[in-house]
Amino acid sequence: MLGTVAAGALLIAVVSISYWRLTHYIKQDSLLFLADELRELRAEVRKRPPHAQEKIHEESAAHWFSPYYVRLLNEDGDLIATSPNTPNILHSAHFPEPIAASEVFGPTWRYRMPDGRWFLTIAAWTETTVTDRQWLLQVALDITDDEEVLRHYRRILIVVSLLGLSLFLGVAAGIVHYSMRPLRTITQTAQRVTVQRLDERISPSGWPKELASLASAFDSMLNRLEVTVARLQQFSADLAHELRTPIQNLMWDTEVTLAHTRTEAEYQEGLTNNLEELKHLAAMVDDLLFLARAESPQQKLSWQAFDAVEALQEAWDFFDAMAEAQGISVTYQGKGVVRAEPQLFRRALTNLLSNALRHTPSGGTITLAAESESEGNCVIRVSDTGCGIAPAHLPKIFDRFYQVKPDRPRSPEGTGLGLAIVRSIMDLHGGAVEVHSAPSQGATFTLYFPTQPTL
Repeated sequence: MLGTVAAGALLIAVVSISYWRLTHYIKQDSLLFLADELRELRAEVRKRPPHAQEKIHEESAAHWFSPYYVRLLNEDGDLIATSPNTPNILHSAHFPEPIAASEVFGPTWRYRMPDGRWFLTIAAWTETTVTDRQWLLQVALDITDDEEVLRHYRRILIVVSLLGLSLFLGVAAGIVHYSMRPLRTITQTAQRVTVQRLDERISPSGWPKELASLASAFDSMLNRLEVTVARLQQFSADLAHELRTPIQNLMWDTEVTLAHTRTEAEYQEGLTNNLEELKHLAAMVDDLLFLARAESPQQKLSWQAFDAVEALQEAWDFFDAMAEAQGISVTYQGKGVVRAEPQLFRRALTNLLSNALRHTPSGGTITLAAESESEGNCVIRVSDTGCGIAPAHLPKIFDRFYQVKPDRPRSPEGTGLGLAIVRSIMDLHGGAVEVHSAPSQGATFTLYFPTQPTL
């Protein structure tokens, strides 16, 4: 649109300048003609006043293609001589104030007669060598043809301007329509996208660079949205499955207990079993709430720098009695300073230690290591000598409710969200978590804490 306005303004400017140049040229030509004729007539009247009529007739005949008329008057205003065929309607009122005899040229009038003809007039006093009296010369140039030329030229310029503007508008409309095609495609694709149709894509090919970048970003957004929705759907299905089992257990135990009259000990055993299931549900709800808060953009962390090995020892103290009962030993390696939110750091480490204890057999070893990299980042490793993880499971090990062995009953204290929580904690810190493992060779979980956390 802006280009159309600029092109239209340029066209109007060119047309206006062209018309002004032509008008200026015609006017200058008429003024020079009047100046030249006035000079010749003054010279003739000054030398031979009695023969002025003859000179006026000769000049009029010599310039038949530029009709002009001359009137010669005395000081009293009496008409002395005039050109042949001078219009009767042409009189002194149509001429400007005469210039003095000493002046070369003066003001002119542009006058339109009642019959439609245009005249350019001038008046001047002239002296004679015969008498000391002054005579008045009045010259009128017929510029009707010039005005007609300008009138036709104006019409042509108006038509050309209108056609040019129409052409510009048409071309601009076509360009805009063609240029908006990618945007219409994006709009139509966006309108087709629903939760059930997330496979829509634009796939820009042959588009302008700027719009191709927009379309590619839109496709990338749809890819992320599709993955997120798929994860949410899978999460909903997994959550329903995880909640259904303990709820069914509670209902089954309650129905069995109520089916017959029980002793106090049997009622107590039933309530104890129900309590275990309720604890499992409570732990799962707590983990889900933590994940929801962790993924909230408003989550704020209280960063602190502390000794990594001391933090590892404090986290292990909670599992020391359990490890001793299972015959599992622990070793510490390295040193370093980690910058993190203390409670979240402890929770991530606790989840990894709990996972290691569940998968390490009696007589095994758990190794806790800390290392400071050259960039200042701190690396925490938790290694065990347990059963290990098959390569097929490694890409999904941090997914919510993912189980390496789906047919294996979940331990009472486990919710299937521990590793997912670890990944969320590392995302909050701007770090990362990795796992390296092989069947029967144990597993090593590595936490990368950056020295400058990403807020």
